[in-house]
Amino acid sequence: MKTSKSKRISKRVSRKVTKKKSILKKKNIGIIVGIDADDCINYKLYPQLKDMPKNIKKLSLSYEGLPASDVSIAYNLQKKYPKYKTSILTIDDIFDNKENEDGLRLKDYDLLIGLYEATNVNLSQGNEAYKKYINTIKNSGVNFYPRIDFIDFASNKYKWIRHLKKHGIPVLDTIVFDNDKSIKYTNNILKKIKNKGWDEFITKPNMSAYSHGFKVWKPETTEKQFQKYVDDNYRNDIGTKILSQRYVKEFHNFFEIRTYWINNKYKCSIGTIIHHESKHHTGRGDIDYDYPKDEGGEIETALMNKLKAIGKKILKIIPFDTSLIVRIDFGCCIDNRKNCREYFVNEIEYMPNLFCNEFKFPIIDEMSKNIVRLLNLKK
Repeated sequence: MKTSKSKRISKRVSRKVTKKKSILKKKNIGIIVGIDADDCINYKLYPQLKDMPKNIKKLSLSYEGLPASDVSIAYNLQKKYPKYKTSILTIDDIFDNKENEDGLRLKDYDLLIGLYEATNVNLSQGNEAYKKYINTIKNSGVNFYPRIDFIDFASNKYKWIRHLKKHGIPVLDTIVFDNDKSIKYTNNILKKIKNKGWDEFITKPNMSAYSHGFKVWKPETTEKQFQKYVDDNYRNDIGTKILSQRYVKEFHNFFEIRTYWINNKYKCSIGTIIHHESKHHTGRGDIDYDYPKDEGGEIETALMNKLKAIGKKILKIIPFDTSLIVRIDFGCCIDNRKNCREYFVNEIEYMPNLFCNEFKFPIIDEMSKNIVRLLNLKK
């Protein structure tokens, strides 16, 4: 006896509903991936990553075509925490917000983690896509990290610079200006910068990363040159504001110290000096690395104690949930006429590169563990 078409459809729908109910019995984690930097092939520390399937690897590749840290964290969760269902999502899954192959939509996830984060979207697809990303997450009602209000605070550099300055944290003197005003406005900004007496100065987009849009200017910069930069910044569509600061010549003579805080606890640091003169096809230069003395390097303990104390204070005064991960970067040296070196806060990152291959500290495991902790928090 033949089965009617309506019965066959009914059975398919029934199987789909049964599958979804089965999936929803497990706690579901969604990990958004897609960055094009920060490769992670440290198989000595993470042997489980050797088995990463090609279809997962290709979702997020570094400049060199190697799997990035975001897919590494996602796959690590799948391997080490099989009692939970970890889905690996792309930005298209977020924008479509339709049922994926597991039969889940954004609202069905117990926890959604944006490792491919809003600033990446801003750089690759423009400011309107950034806003769409934020609004889609907001409207879904999903439990999402990093928190949206913290993203807004940290991705808008002028917001955290002003906030830290207000609380006595060392930051560089900064001029913030718009990129969508008249020529008269822009010329007045250039005059204001030159009146600071900074000699050489820098500009960078307010919402940027990976040195995108960063430029060093000479004192003889003309209004025409400056206006072209501002116009180009506007056309790049990564926000409406630009920052200007004194060019810190000492910056590349000392390690920029990047401190990592997971669940608001200090975990590790890495010092970097980037040699921009040795740029590769990736657009990045050679990098020297160092670590604190008690973490296997040569960075002085007294300096690290000071920076960790500043980091703790910063996390206390940020009025948002920072418990996924924060990286606070310190540069040298602030121009305050002191004899000793004094570091300033150069960046606050809410979803930073992890330097997986350079660390002996198991930062991929620590991130995975913290994601599971956030998943199991009582609401």
